[in-house]
Amino acid sequence: MTKVLFNQEDEFIKELQTEFQDHPANIVRITNCLKTYPKLAPIQALILEASAKSVDGKDIITLERYCGDIWNIEKQDVPVIQKAEEVRARITEVCEELFLTVRGGVYLEEAKTA
Repeated sequence: MTKVLFNQEDEFIKELQTEFQDHPANIVRITNCLKTYPKLAPIQALILEASAKSVDGKDIITLERYCGDIWNIEKQDVPVIQKAEEVRARITEVCEELFLTVRGGVYLEEAKTA
């Protein structure tokens, strides 16, 4: 399985529309991931991840959208969390239009065996 990666939700949405326009009833997984910066702990990047398996099952269409940094300071974190919610809402709206089911989590590439 090949991973097709996008960093902007507009590109990811366009790919969903192209891939699933005539193939409803697929699943799109969406989740927020916190990635720790090794040298800057406890600061974490908030990444919204979304993924779907292509109709033919050969690709995983993936969005990794950086939404900002979480500092554990409410005043700074709220806009970052709101950004992630806005991106999630846009993707969810398109999924509903395409009759795609939205669930939590993310699809990962399968490990290749020798």
